[in-house]
Amino acid sequence: MKNRYIYNLDFATLSFFLVNSYFINVGFNVLTINSMTDSIIDIIIGGIMIILFVSLVLWIRKCYDKDLISTIFSFKILKYPLTILLLIIIGISTIYSLTNLTSFIHFYMLKEVDAFTISISLILTIIYLVRKNLPTITRISEICFYIYMFIFILGFIGLYKYIDLSNLKPLLTTSINSHIKTSFTFFNYSIFPIFLLLGLKQDEYENKDNLLIIIFTLLGILTIFLEAILIISVLGINLTNMYQNPDIMIYKKISFLNIFERVEVFLSFNQLLNGIFIITINFYLMKKIIISVIKKEKELIILTLLGILFLFLSNIITISKDTYLFINTLLIFITFFILIRTIIYKYILHLQDQF
Repeated sequence: MKNRYIYNLDFATLSFFLVNSYFINVGFNVLTINSMTDSIIDIIIGGIMIILFVSLVLWIRKCYDKDLISTIFSFKILKYPLTILLLIIIGISTIYSLTNLTSFIHFYMLKEVDAFTISISLILTIIYLVRKNLPTITRISEICFYIYMFIFILGFIGLYKYIDLSNLKPLLTTSINSHIKTSFTFFNYSIFPIFLLLGLKQDEYENKDNLLIIIFTLLGILTIFLEAILIISVLGINLTNMYQNPDIMIYKKISFLNIFERVEVFLSFNQLLNGIFIITINFYLMKKIIISVIKKEKELIILTLLGILFLFLSNIITISKDTYLFINTLLIFITFFILIRTIIYKYILHLQDQF
């Protein structure tokens, strides 16, 4: 049997992909357009805010010692509106992420395959993973993490001769207001993936010590930071602002030994991983919410209906970045509501049985 450390390592790698979903869901342009080359500094500032928020989320989960769904269902009156609100938020995020990932695969990886077919393939894969439950998802996450790191390092090696650090200049030229806005933008767009950690609690994961999750969150932020430096130093800030996916554009420059062409298709596999894990966790949490009120024997039917629903919604409805930002911001209020409730019951009223 695997020991607790290995179980926690599986779980922690999932936090890495949740944080890195920023790549596929938002992109660098949102940051660089505001702060230009100073955006690399704002990623650090925003990253500190993310770590603080992760620590808060993990502390809340430790206090309740249960997952988000069980926590919400422990409320007496607010469990119904909170459950409905959470389903709406997760649903909007799923449509948004699935649409982005499908478009990305269609445009950069499988141009000859139509978007609808790609969506079906993604949903079938996600349903299979969710059916296997969290232990399988986290084990696959750990394997994919090693693949991700290999591809990431390979990309750096292939782009080494194109790096021009002078493209990072000038630094510290934007206003304080711009730094604050960009840092908060990076943080705000990362709230939903981090919030999902509240919903992931498994008996075999004794997450009394959440250090590994914080470490892998840091690794995710560091990856985003290094990728930003790489993109700007290779393309320059003006081209970085022009491209929707500048990370893929820099990979187009790579041709190992002048033998392997179209290397960017292989290197863009990392972006697929960044997108598929957050959608998988969305499906997993929606399944948990629904089977909390419906018999578990209906799980396959529920997942099938969810898959069909989101297959059509993602091809009909367009969710903007502003909407995605709004639901991220909304989760701040839900998090702080749970935090205040925790403090009142645990430290003021000393009612341990409420947890």
